[in-house]
Amino acid sequence: MTDVWITGLGVVGPHGLGIDAVLEAASAGKTAFTKWPESHAPPNASASVGAVGSFPKEKYFSERQLRQIDRVMAMSACAAGLALEDAALDVGAEGDRTATFFATSRAERTSMLRFTQPILEGKPRQLNPANFPWMARNIACGQIAVRFGLRGPSTTLASGSLAALEAVSRAYDFVRLGRVPIAVVGGAEILSKFALHMLRHDYGDDCFHSEPSFFGLRPGRLVPSEGACMLVLESAEHARARKAAPYARIDGWDAGRFGRGAWDEGLYGVWSRIPSKVGGARERIALLSVSSGGSDRAHERAETGALQRWADGVPSAARFCAPRSFAGEGECWTGLLQVALAAAALRARRVPPTWHLAEDAAEAVRARAGGGSLDGASALISGMEKNGRYSVLHLSGGVG
Repeated sequence: MTDVWITGLGVVGPHGLGIDAVLEAASAGKTAFTKWPESHAPPNASASVGAVGSFPKEKYFSERQLRQIDRVMAMSACAAGLALEDAALDVGAEGDRTATFFATSRAERTSMLRFTQPILEGKPRQLNPANFPWMARNIACGQIAVRFGLRGPSTTLASGSLAALEAVSRAYDFVRLGRVPIAVVGGAEILSKFALHMLRHDYGDDCFHSEPSFFGLRPGRLVPSEGACMLVLESAEHARARKAAPYARIDGWDAGRFGRGAWDEGLYGVWSRIPSKVGGARERIALLSVSSGGSDRAHERAETGALQRWADGVPSAARFCAPRSFAGEGECWTGLLQVALAAAALRARRVPPTWHLAEDAAEAVRARAGGGSLDGASALISGMEKNGRYSVLHLSGGVG
């Protein structure tokens, strides 16, 4: 078995291109949220979205190719290209030994409507067979593999927002066990009129009222977001051989599902156990990144309670961060952003603040969520869903 390093990060998001754009905007308090489009039936006058502007898809596709792909394929491939460039990695002859892992919750919805629209309108003869493949959830993963010549194993996970961390965990296992020396892993989500309509159906309009509110007990709102985030994972031997500069090492992961007990207590227990499982100590954790989206869903309440337990019970100076506070609720794409931000923060030894802290957030939690320098070289990235499923990754910096 081998160590697994994160050597490349690629981001296409509301803040622009690259992880630095996210870090700079988040640290400077520059919002990337805009008003929910009037043409897309906003749930209220103050509703916002995190939308992606232009991105250099022409760099990776010809004009003819762009007519044959949809937005999520273009955005995902662009993020993958940025990650490979950041890693200074030319896959080339190693395509057979490079795996591709992808996660998404809703990326295919817009293309599904586009294909079925003629049927809904009573005009079945206008169906375009060329658009049928776009409905497949694995089409973006396949497009990345084709575009960059990645001929190793290819997998798409679509089990909800937690699929993001599960995809990273699976890619980590593939590299660690020697099945491949390189894995490109990421996720993407897109917004459209239909996607926003379905989000209102999925979350309920109550989730879009008031303001986002993090780490408190009062309800807040969600800001739907779109984007793509991709990582390059490599075996330590492969990365050393080409003198790569890693961001961080993935040390291990844990996953499961809580039952009827107190979820905050259970999550705190997972956070406390995983450092020792990978040869570390919870006192050396410098960053805890959580998946809260700013509302009061069950898993967000559990994360808030677990953070309070950690602040009160662990003698460390760990910073707390909720990347969705400045990137929006983007399910799988922001799940991958959690990992990318943690890796970048460990290398820079600094993390941006959590925005929209609740007025009733515990003082000990508030003090750790304000951003700043990191005192330590390890991070926990935690994801959770409303059904009690969780996944946690442990990262370490200072490698290479």
